Amino acid sequence: MTALIKRHGNRLPIDFESAIDKFFSHDFPSFSEFFGNKFFSEGAYPRVDIRDFKDRAEIVAEIPGLTKEDITLDYKDGMLSIKGNKREQKEITEEHEVVTKEIKYSSFCRKIALSDDIYDIDNIKAKHEGVSLEITIPKKIEEAKDTKINIE
Repeated sequence: MTALIKRHGNRLPIDFESAIDKFFSHDFPSFSEFFGNKFFSEGAYPRVDIRDFKDRAEIVAEIPGLTKEDITLDYKDGMLSIKGNKREQKEITEEHEVVTKEIKYSSFCRKIALSDDIYDIDNIKAKHEGVSLEITIPKKIEEAKDTKINIE
């Protein structure tokens, strides 16, 4: 059986070592440039669609298998947090035994930046729709006021 990464003694291949050295050196500007912009977003959970409208923003988060009791939303320091915790159901009976256990039970926290200068944080609405969580965030809209403009 061959190794996935061919080693040179106890050392990793030169290309990998030089990449790590380059990453931690001051010559390299940022993590996202090194690993790509999608490094975090591709694996982010829950996956979200964010839609921007004139009067609101909408976030649809994919949360299959979670009930509304498994989810919490909060806003703090400019960040909207979508948190979830799927607990394992421990139904132990004498009628069965677990042969394979592949279902993941874990927790997550997804943070989305929201400016309270733009969004009306006090009026965020959220609705659990089966496999998704729909969040509506109204924007602060200043109404045009009738004003007299002086001509000089």
